Amino acid sequence: MATITEILNDTNPETSAKQKVTAIAAIVDEARKTYGNSDLDIEAKDIFTTDGVEALDMLSYEDKLALIESEIRNVKTVATEFCNSFEGAVISKKVVELIAISPLLVNIMKTRDLGGLL
Repeated sequence: MATITEILNDTNPETSAKQKVTAIAAIVDEARKTYGNSDLDIEAKDIFTTDGVEALDMLSYEDKLALIESEIRNVKTVATEFCNSFEGAVISKKVVELIAISPLLVNIMKTRDLGGLL
């Protein structure tokens, strides 16, 4: 199975944004099972965009990929800082935790039926 970073870095033009987001959502589901919160409902947060505040389930898959890239950079930074601050901390476990509790990543596959209008 590919990692989230490998999926994001995939330059194959035949791989759609929806396929990438779907593959990343599967990894997030596994992280939640490992962390132990897969049965917990984590509410999606509104997203602040240049066009204003939008609901996550209204964004395109391309927009969701951009958000995932930013969130994963944040996960890496926070996990690294945590492990640098606490001797004996395991970065892979911190990464799993941060992915499993991220409202953005947990809800990335949610979509809203707009009646075929948008």
